[in-house]
Amino acid sequence: MLRKVRTFLFGVYTSLPVQLFLLHFKKFQVLLIFWFILIATINGHFMFEYGANMLFLYPEYLGSVNWVSMAILGSAFGMFISCWNITTFILHAKRLKFLAATAQPFLKFSINNLLIPILFLVIYYIKTYSFLYHQQLLPTGQVLFLMLSSLLSCLVTLLFIYLYFFGADRTIYKTMPINDQEILNKYKDDYAAQPYNDYTYMNVHYYLSGTLKLKVPRNVNHYSTGFLDSIFKQHHRAAILFISIIIALLIASSFFIETSLLQVPAGASITAFFALLIVIAGALSYIFGTWSLIVVFFAIFGLNSFYKFSFRPSQNKAYGLVYDDSLRTVYSRKAINDLAADEKITADSLHFINILNNWKRRQTSDKPTITFVSVSGGGSRSALFTAEIMYALDSITNHHFYQSTIAITGASGGMLGAAWYRALNLKVQEKQIAQKLVGPYLELISKDLLNPIFSSMVTRDLVTPPQYFTYQDQRYTKDRGYAFEQNFDANTLGFLNHSIDYYKGMEQNAETPVMILSNVNTIDARKFNICAQPISFLMRPNTPSYIDKYNDADAIDFKAFFRNNNGGNLSMLSALRMNATFPYVLPNVHLPTSPIIDVMDAGFRDNTGLENAIRFLSFFNDWLTQNCEEILLVQIMDRPQGSWNRFVEKSPTITDPILKPATLTQKNMFHFQEYSQMLLLEEYARHNPKFKRVLLEYIPFNKKNAASLSFHLTEKEKRDIKATISSPPVIENYQQIVNSLNAGSISTIKVKP
Repeated sequence: MLRKVRTFLFGVYTSLPVQLFLLHFKKFQVLLIFWFILIATINGHFMFEYGANMLFLYPEYLGSVNWVSMAILGSAFGMFISCWNITTFILHAKRLKFLAATAQPFLKFSINNLLIPILFLVIYYIKTYSFLYHQQLLPTGQVLFLMLSSLLSCLVTLLFIYLYFFGADRTIYKTMPINDQEILNKYKDDYAAQPYNDYTYMNVHYYLSGTLKLKVPRNVNHYSTGFLDSIFKQHHRAAILFISIIIALLIASSFFIETSLLQVPAGASITAFFALLIVIAGALSYIFGTWSLIVVFFAIFGLNSFYKFSFRPSQNKAYGLVYDDSLRTVYSRKAINDLAADEKITADSLHFINILNNWKRRQTSDKPTITFVSVSGGGSRSALFTAEIMYALDSITNHHFYQSTIAITGASGGMLGAAWYRALNLKVQEKQIAQKLVGPYLELISKDLLNPIFSSMVTRDLVTPPQYFTYQDQRYTKDRGYAFEQNFDANTLGFLNHSIDYYKGMEQNAETPVMILSNVNTIDARKFNICAQPISFLMRPNTPSYIDKYNDADAIDFKAFFRNNNGGNLSMLSALRMNATFPYVLPNVHLPTSPIIDVMDAGFRDNTGLENAIRFLSFFNDWLTQNCEEILLVQIMDRPQGSWNRFVEKSPTITDPILKPATLTQKNMFHFQEYSQMLLLEEYARHNPKFKRVLLEYIPFNKKNAASLSFHLTEKEKRDIKATISSPPVIENYQQIVNSLNAGSISTIKVKP
C-alpha cells in the first residue's frame, strides 16, 4: 500500500503540469508577479481602499453591470491566459523536446500549463459569487448567470486562440521540407513505445494529451537537436505573429476609443495591460537572457536623456496653455517671489475686497454670515458626497447657503463635486435648466470614469503612435488625460467646458462663489493655485514682515505666472483634472516652464483645502470682522476626521526596520496634514471669536463596505453615500449651519438611522 502511495505521489510530482508549476518559481519569476497582483487584488489585499477588487468582481460597461460586462472581462482573462501560455511556451519549450515530435505542441503545453490559471479562476469565481450574493444582494440565479457569462467568454476566447495555433501547426507541417516530414513519419511508430529519458532540464514522466489523457513522453533522441529546434522556432514564429496581430488590433482600436462601445470595463483593460507586460517581459528574457535587466536599465537611462530637456508628444499638457518653446516661463526663485511682491499682493487684495463688497450687497442683512467651503479629495466618493451635501444645505436653508458662500477650495474629487454643483446653479441662474432638475442631475458626477481612462492607457498610451487634437488653436496629444476630460465633459453635459476666465465676471460680481483649484509641483512641493481672479495674497502665509522676509513663497498664482502662456485660457476641465491627478491613474501634467516641471493631485499637500481657506480668512480678517456677523467655515470630508490608523493594530514584522522608514510618509500623509491644519484652525479661532467651523463627514453605515476611493462607484456605494447625507450625525451639524444663516429648517430632511 505504501509503495502504491509513493508511486502515485512520484507520478504526480513528475507530471508535466506539476513540473511546469515548479519551473515558473525557478525561472523567469517576474512573470508570476502579474498573477500575484491579480489574485491579491481580487482577494482585497491590494489597493482595496481604492476599489480595485470591484473592477473585477463588479465590472461596469456602458453604465451597467450585466452579462455583457462580465463576458468582456472573461474574454480579457482568456487573452491574459493565452499570452501567459504563449510567453512561457517560447521561454520553456526547449526544456521539453518531446513536444516537438507531437501534434499541436502548443496545445499540449497550454493544457499542462493551466495549474496557475485554474487556481486564479477558482479564486476569482469564489470571490465573485460571495461579492455578488452577499454584498450586492443579487439572487442566486442572476449571480450564476453572470459568472457563467464570464467563464464561457473566457473559454471561447481560449478556444479561438487554440484554433489559430491548430491551423498554424498544420501549416507548419505542410510547409516543412519533404526530408523533415519523412523523418517525423519514419520514426513516429518506431520510437513511440520507447520512454523519454532526457531529464537534463525537467524530470517529466507523464503529461496530459490534447484529449486530457495521461501519456508517457516518447523518446526523441533519434532526432537531431537542430531538427527539434527548427520545429520549435516555427511555432515561435506563429506565436509572435499572433501577438503582432493583437497589438495591431489594439493600435487600430485606439483610433476609435472615443466610441463608448470600445471603452471596456476597467478590469478588462488592466488585465489586457498585464497581458502586454507579460509578452514584453517574456520577449526581453528570450532575446537578452540574463542581460535583460541591464538592457532595461540602459533603455530607461537613454529615454531619460531623450526626454530631459524638451517636450515630447507623450508628455501630457494643460489644455488651453500655449506651449511654444519661445514662450516658456522661467521657473525660478526670483520669478516666483516677484509675483508675491508687496505691491502685487496689495493690488490683488484690493481687487478681492471689491468682490467681497459685491458679495455683501447681495445679502439680506447689514452684517450677514459669510461662508467659506472647503472640500476634501476622495475620487467619485468625495465628488458625489460634496455635491449632495451642498444641495441638501441649499434645500434646508432656502438657497441661503449657496448665496452666503464667497469661495470654495479643496482637492481632487471634492472639487469635482463642488464645481458640478456650481455649474448647475449657474445654469439655473441663466434659466437653461429648472431648479427642480438640480437634484436629479447631481448623480451624473458619479458616473464611471475608469473605463475610458484604462481603455485609453492600454491602447493609446502604450502601443500607439501619438494622436493629436486641437483646442483653442493649440495641438495636444490624446492620452488617458484627454480621455478623462472627454468623458467627464460628457458626464456633466458640457456644463463645465469653459476656460477659467469664463467665470471671471460672474465671480467678480459675486453671482457665483469664487473657486480656487490647486495642484502640487512634484519638484519642490509648491502649490499652484488656479483661479479666475488674481490671488497672489495666497502665495505666502500672512505673517509679520520681520518673519516673512526670510521665507520664499510656498504657493504660486497660476494665472499670473503663466500670463505669457495664455493662463486665463486654461480649460476648466484641465484645471479640475490637474487638481485630481491621482498617481498612475492619470498622467502628471507638464507645464510650459524652463526647466520643465510637472504637477499632480492637490491632495498630496492639502487634501482638505484648509490651507487656502485659513490663509484667505487670515488675510481678510479685518474686513470680515467689520462686515460680518459670523465667519462660517463649512468643511466637507469624505472620511471621518481623526480616524484611527489601521496600521497601528498590525503586529510587528521582521521587515519593519527596513520598510517602515520608506512607508512612513505614505501611510501617515493625511494624518500629518490633519495635525498641522488643526494648529492653523486653533490659531485663527483664538484670534477671531466670530469664527465657526462645521464639519460634515462621510461616515459609512458599514465601515467594512465603505465607498471606495476611485473614479468608479457601484450602485450600492452610491446609495450608501446618499444615505449618509441624512444620517443623524450629519443632520446634527446641518442645524448649526441653519442657526448661523438664520434661514430654513432641517425638518424637511428625512432622517435615515
